Amino acid sequence: MRFTWASLALLVACSSSAGSAPPPATACLADETKQDDGSCRPPGVGACANGFVADASRACVAIVPADACPDGKMAVPGDATCKDVGVAEPPVCSAGMIAAPGEACRAISDCGAAPWGNAPAAAQYVDAAFAGTSDGTARAPWKTIAAAIAAAKTGDVVAIAAGSYKESADLSAKAVKLYGRCASMVEIVGAGAPALTIGASGAEAHAIAFTGGDRGVQVAKLVRDVVLDSIWVHDTKREGVVFLGGASKMTGSLVENGFGFGVRAGSGANVTLDGVVVRGTIVDTAIDLGIGINPDPGSTMTLHRVVVEANGGAGILMRGSTLDGDGVVLRDTKPQGSLVNGWGVGVEPDPDTKARAKLTLRSSLVARNRHVGVFVAGSDATLESTAIVGTLPQASDSKDGVGIFAQHEKGTTQKSNVIVRGSLLASNRLTGIYLKGADLTLDATAIRDTLVEDKSNLGGAGATADESDDGHGHAVPSSMTISGSHFERNSACAIYVANGALTMDATLVRDTKPAHDGGAGCGVEAAAYENLKTKPTVVIRGSVFERNMTYGIGILSGEATIEDTVVRDTRSRTDGAFGQGIALAIVPNTPFDPKLALARSVVERNHEAAVSVSHGAATISGCSLRDTLAHDDGTYGDGVALVAGDVSIDATRIVGNHRTGITNFAGHVVLATTTLACNAIQLDGELGDPSGDPYDFELAPGTTCGCSGTADRCQVLSTHLAPPFALMPGQRPKL
Repeated sequence: MRFTWASLALLVACSSSAGSAPPPATACLADETKQDDGSCRPPGVGACANGFVADASRACVAIVPADACPDGKMAVPGDATCKDVGVAEPPVCSAGMIAAPGEACRAISDCGAAPWGNAPAAAQYVDAAFAGTSDGTARAPWKTIAAAIAAAKTGDVVAIAAGSYKESADLSAKAVKLYGRCASMVEIVGAGAPALTIGASGAEAHAIAFTGGDRGVQVAKLVRDVVLDSIWVHDTKREGVVFLGGASKMTGSLVENGFGFGVRAGSGANVTLDGVVVRGTIVDTAIDLGIGINPDPGSTMTLHRVVVEANGGAGILMRGSTLDGDGVVLRDTKPQGSLVNGWGVGVEPDPDTKARAKLTLRSSLVARNRHVGVFVAGSDATLESTAIVGTLPQASDSKDGVGIFAQHEKGTTQKSNVIVRGSLLASNRLTGIYLKGADLTLDATAIRDTLVEDKSNLGGAGATADESDDGHGHAVPSSMTISGSHFERNSACAIYVANGALTMDATLVRDTKPAHDGGAGCGVEAAAYENLKTKPTVVIRGSVFERNMTYGIGILSGEATIEDTVVRDTRSRTDGAFGQGIALAIVPNTPFDPKLALARSVVERNHEAAVSVSHGAATISGCSLRDTLAHDDGTYGDGVALVAGDVSIDATRIVGNHRTGITNFAGHVVLATTTLACNAIQLDGELGDPSGDPYDFELAPGTTCGCSGTADRCQVLSTHLAPPFALMPGQRPKL
């Protein structure tokens, strides 16, 4: 063992504090840092981030509501009250009825007065019940729609009276506008061809139902300005509505019980859906899918106030296409026929060219889907003010139930890029967000109440970043950039980083619940795992971790920079162990040495140790490590506990810890301009294993020990203390 006083070059904290006017030049206390304006900054947080306020002890407190937000509402740091997120969920309606977001169930269209309802003045009239000689007038209407189309000119309105018309309407040659009395009373039943075929630009269909043994509606390539309004497409034997190309708009309509696909957009199509409901698409066993909306590669779709519900396999499945949605509800997707999947939306590249798909959802709701709420592979997704909630496990094996799952395209290093802003992920399973070869930007988002996986009883994390492999020996790491967000009441660990990168700013992480075995419950765990190639890296600034379990932040064979952050009130596990504020450790059989740079931070009222270093190198500068508590049995309670490795501390206050200010078992501690005050033992050194390395303290002038205003020369005692518990990585969620 070695204990020396030395002249050391002092490390100076990097931040500065703004002031209204430079104070008179004064001498700073030994553990204070002189700022550029001449003022003295005591140890602790330099400045609280946006959404947080400073308390009297240079720590920060989040501005959030005192009570938990109810379903459909959220709060992030800076929100004093809960705010709405997503879109109000409409009721589930019976067959032939419709409710877009914000509506009650209603008929698709108003039937008006017999016989033509609300149709505008028409050039041609149709009534299957007419018994006389037809000339297309209202007095002598045609008996078939085909006869009316043949007689009509481009742009003419054809008004259709109530009835079931067993024929296929063909608008391939003329831009005719078909108006039924209402969709519940006018039905076209196709036979051997789509019930309606449109091949002329400017053609329209209103207030009509389409059904039969083929597609409901088919729109040809190259046509433009096609309008489908207040139509009901149902119980078809092929796709409900297919847009092969061109530009079309469908409004106020219902597509239900299509076969294989509800609405499909072919390559090059540009389709807008407004106030449309697509539901109950039947799984085609040949492809094992019953997709609600399917934009093919190269197509573009715009969705406004659209409900996609109770389809089979995926509500929306896009490959190499672009979809922009506002006020969309994606809910209650059923599994495929093989009982797998059931995604709310799948975003995948073109299977041939690998061209990326691009999804944007704003003010939307993704609820109670299966396996994954939003699945992204090798593509791009942006979710804004969207709620992803209540994802259920896969029906085939009771696994998963993840809110967002983003991965690289298999066999390549083509990563997914996901942006989530102002959104809510709640009551999903296994993990709220799972990255496997993907990059995530998370801003002003709440992730809460993630549940364990039904099958294994494992997981429950808020977000997980995992490394993947392209199948050719190349690592595909994941990264998370998190700002202004709120993680609460998740399970096992709020955030897992497995051989990836985390950058966090101005975020609140609290109240993580233990895993099923009573362990874990951490705020952040960044760990290297065997056979993975990337060193985990963490940068945390301006954040608060509170009331988590086992450890607030755990760095295992990774590298972390933590600045202007508060870690407080970490609880012991249910077996009474741990409760550490920040833990630095090594994972056996991994090539990475752990490193920690902790600056201008407060670590307070944790259990066992404020900072625990079992292996690696740590620097602590300008911090306050205080009031560490003992376990229920009265043991432990250290400001810093060093088992092995190197710790350098400067301009720091280590105060009021239950057992020791610093305890050192077989490491090297360098202290400069640091105050140790009112700890039961200020400095403790233990020989530990006689065959191992001795402990070593090196103290520079300006380091003081004492209590009640006294400043004594520091002494190292040996009181036969036990080292803190060894930290090992938790069982991260995996898909």
